[in-house]
Amino acid sequence: MPSAPEPASPAVDRSASDPWQADRLRQHVLFVRNALRGLGAGGAEVADLTQEVFLVAHRRRAVFQPERSSFRSWLYGIARRVFWTHCRTLRRRPVATELEPDGVRDPHPSPEAHVLEGEALERIGRALDALDPTNRVVFVRSALYDEPIRGVAADLGLTERAAYSRVHRVRSALRAA
Repeated sequence: MPSAPEPASPAVDRSASDPWQADRLRQHVLFVRNALRGLGAGGAEVADLTQEVFLVAHRRRAVFQPERSSFRSWLYGIARRVFWTHCRTLRRRPVATELEPDGVRDPHPSPEAHVLEGEALERIGRALDALDPTNRVVFVRSALYDEPIRGVAADLGLTERAAYSRVHRVRSALRAA
């Protein structure tokens, strides 16, 4: 039984000005990496962010307007927004205290690390216990719970300046402990 003829594929314009050709895209990889490093990305995150930039560019290729900007400036804008999003994500994520070389927290810390962490927590606890109650509340709420100093000061009947001063004194005392 004869099969139906294959439909003709639409002609794709692969002119020299097409920025989506693989060899043209490879020319921009180094530019994007350097742009990300210039924005502050480092280490292994540069490779991940570079890939994310090209994924976003591929998804948004329909909105690229060559008459408004060059392909490189469009990629730079995407790189900047990808990096900012990455930074916001890092600020929301809790920071691991003991990292392995690949950046992952060790789920089974060594006994020595466990003891050192316990000793450090004891020292901090003793230093916090020795503080004036108002200083302790200002520090814990502003520095540890990340509450705005304005609200903490208002709740305790302090000026913002006095609250900042108390946080500074507590940090100095904790460094000394």
